[in-house]
Parts: sequence; structure tokens; C-alpha cells
Amino acid sequence: MEDGFRVFEANNGRKALELMERESGIDAVLTDLAMPELGGRELARRLRERRPELPIVFMTGYTDDVVSRRGLLDAGVPFLEKPLSPDTIVRKMREVLSGRMEDGSSA
Repeated sequence: MEDGFRVFEANNGRKALELMERESGIDAVLTDLAMPELGGRELARRLRERRPELPIVFMTGYTDDVVSRRGLLDAGVPFLEKPLSPDTIVRKMREVLSGRMEDGSSA
């Protein structure tokens, strides 16, 4: 347990899909935009086909400005910029699990 969370780790998108299929009780996902074998956006698309309500937070080394200019994520999608601290991750995951975002919008 990390700060009240049970954490599962997958080193690529395909492993994350496999993990989601065999583990029950996963309430949210934190994924990198760029991952081997299956990127974060494609992972999210596939996960939402199965569980549309699943909160998904993206992390990336790109800044908010680059993410929006390049259209890497839709507006309002929760994401974190790297580098990031464990406290930042915990805070963001709690926000999306409680259904609110820092800017007041819904997750």
C-alpha cells in the first residue's frame, strides 16, 4: 500500500492491458503517453472500451503548452508533467477518484 493505494506496475501498454484483465478492483490508471508496444493514448482507448467510467491520468515529459498545441490529449484530460513527486501523483489520483479536478472540472 502506498498512501492508501494498492499499486500495480506494468512496463508497457500491452502488459497494462493484461493486468487490467486479470486484476479486479483497479479504480484508476496512471499511464505515460509514450510507452513501448502500446502507447498511453491507445491503452486508454482500449481500457475505455471495457470500462468507460475508469479514471485515466496521463503523465508526460511534455509541458501543458506542447500537449495542447500538438493535440496529444483532449482539453480537460488529467495529466501530470514529469518530473513529478510521489506526493503529486497521490494528490492527482485522489482528485480523479473523487471526481474533481484542480481546475474544478469533472474527471
